[in-house]
Amino acid sequence: MPEVAETLTASQSELIKPSEPPKEYPFQRREGVDEEGRAIYAYEFTTKQGQKVEAIFFSRGEPTSGGDLVKDRLVVPVGSLKTREGQEKVPQAARIIKSEQTSGSSGPEYQKALNDGKATFLVESSPQGLLDLYFHLGGNDSQIREARKLTVVNWKFTPQVRDLIDRVVAGNIVDTNGVAANKENKREGEVLAVLLLIGDEAAKTLSSEKLAQLEKHDQERDAQANEKLLEHSKNFPVTQEALKVEELVCVHLTRFKPVMNPETGRYEIRSTFDSTRGLSPRTTLHFSMNHPVVSHMYGSWEGAGYAVIIPFKSALEANGKPTQLNTVDSFWELPVGGSFEMPEGSVFVEGGKTQSLQGEELQEERITRIKYDQSLSPVTINQLFERVKDDKSSFVQYMKREIGDGLFDRIRYQKGLEVYDTKNNALWESIWNLWEGIDLQEYFKNHTIQDLASEAYSLFPAGVVSATEFNNGLQSIREVLASKVRDVAVVDTLKRLGFRIHTGGMWAWDRDSWEATWQTVKLAIELGTRSGNHTDHPTNRAEDHGIRYMYSNGYSMGGQTYSKEEVRSIEKSFIWGNMDQYSQNQRRALYLCGII
Repeated sequence: MPEVAETLTASQSELIKPSEPPKEYPFQRREGVDEEGRAIYAYEFTTKQGQKVEAIFFSRGEPTSGGDLVKDRLVVPVGSLKTREGQEKVPQAARIIKSEQTSGSSGPEYQKALNDGKATFLVESSPQGLLDLYFHLGGNDSQIREARKLTVVNWKFTPQVRDLIDRVVAGNIVDTNGVAANKENKREGEVLAVLLLIGDEAAKTLSSEKLAQLEKHDQERDAQANEKLLEHSKNFPVTQEALKVEELVCVHLTRFKPVMNPETGRYEIRSTFDSTRGLSPRTTLHFSMNHPVVSHMYGSWEGAGYAVIIPFKSALEANGKPTQLNTVDSFWELPVGGSFEMPEGSVFVEGGKTQSLQGEELQEERITRIKYDQSLSPVTINQLFERVKDDKSSFVQYMKREIGDGLFDRIRYQKGLEVYDTKNNALWESIWNLWEGIDLQEYFKNHTIQDLASEAYSLFPAGVVSATEFNNGLQSIREVLASKVRDVAVVDTLKRLGFRIHTGGMWAWDRDSWEATWQTVKLAIELGTRSGNHTDHPTNRAEDHGIRYMYSNGYSMGGQTYSKEEVRSIEKSFIWGNMDQYSQNQRRALYLCGII
């Protein structure tokens, strides 16, 4: 079903409550802090063999320790035990046992700790970590062992593993006050999931109740979103027709090549989440309609060397309806471990060294590869200016703006300069004035890209720009020029496929046309999906905040500077506070990334 169209209020998110008090929890919890003062929770439970053990769970890539909770206990690390930087986690505890992750331990000290109730497992909260703990506790189900192998080795998630993730999430965000009412993650979902794996019936009942409650919440939330979109459409002109499916074509830019699926023999596109194995929460695949993808304040595609072109009708038949329809930014939310099929008739546009903007002839009924010149030779650059001569003035302004912004931003971000600092604004103006005095077409007949970068960097005070920063700025110029060559190749291809070319915009094509907006919403209703802006969609908000959580080194806002750790705390609080708005799939991705 479509995702929620608007942010739900707190009262709406608490509508669904358990019909009766929860069953007695099959575990006990101890609370403490680690060496850095962060709250940690240790869960004690009894195995089917009658052994009392304890488990402390932590997120992937989040260094942790047992703190005072594990004094005089035997600590067994379980899971990958790696931070995102590749450093091994070393828990600060009295005694630590290193053991095989999947086979458990059998030494006398280990067995005595289990028998005496003195064993604490420090567990990475991931499918690998939870399943490894199951094996440590004596589990030996062959299907679970195969599921673990598929997850760790092949990045494939069986229905059993998906269900395990859903139960962990539901166990953490559903309590007696409703969905997403918890103010912090105490890791109850993890211990319930492990108890369920080892056959605890009370845990199974409680976990199933929480999961059913969350699923019901999602269904009611999505139904509300559908009703709001239908109500909104009543304001549109009665005579306005919907966009026609057969007249639309999808354009996607990517840094990752499509891959052949050996099982189907078809090429597929994977999300950034799957392409990086959970190093980014971006599960959505984005397309513009009938025009090259345009960079804007929310994203830049200068470095994306590949373009994929797919008729919208074929995309619908192969992959179903999009999660959101928009002429400048339609997207499909791909399931974790899943992909987007490139149907027959798709075109793959790839940078090469052909010394020409002309691509190969299109061939019907199969995927066609078209190469364009990415070498930025003088021949190519001059061809580029010739191709845009009818709109040369706006093109040159675009080049000056993009190159100027690119150069200045690279330096500003690396130096931590404030955006609105008067001195730096004057520096930016001097860069802009440099472009004003140059005829770029004539300039590139006798100069190289490196010459242009050198002139720009000569404007910076001595000692401000390092060799590395110079090369980064040089790369910025190359990316801008290469992206325009790529876009010309895309436009050529769209024309030869017989589609009408439109201009871009911030929220609709043809410079934010309201007519296009109305037509898009009407088609979205016909398809049974939603329409709106990228930044208004809960899934994209979760992705954007998740990316900042994982990669931001800090930023300045409103005159206040936030450190990396402060940013992580802010972003994590936002994501956790809005968990009831996200799709089941997005919650899985956030979990697998180690954000929740």
